[in-house]
Amino acid sequence: MIKRGRAYEHSDSCSHLHYLLVPLFAEAFPIWERHKGAVPAEILLELDQAGDWPRGTAAAAMKRLSRSAQLRNQLRKRRR
Repeated sequence: MIKRGRAYEHSDSCSHLHYLLVPLFAEAFPIWERHKGAVPAEILLELDQAGDWPRGTAAAAMKRLSRSAQLRNQLRKRRR
């Protein structure tokens, strides 16, 4: 975000970040739902490897999904 006076504007890098995070959460969400948030470590590792993500990315995504009902609702709407 770039500060302009009192308001903040999104920079182009924020929109690029969106293209990285949406597919990550879209792939992680069904697994989170299947395990009701308690995803085993083996599956997290498999998800990291399958997505070619840095180790620990899947675990961070699952924590974020557990914390944010708003994110889960957005992902449910996106699936429809």
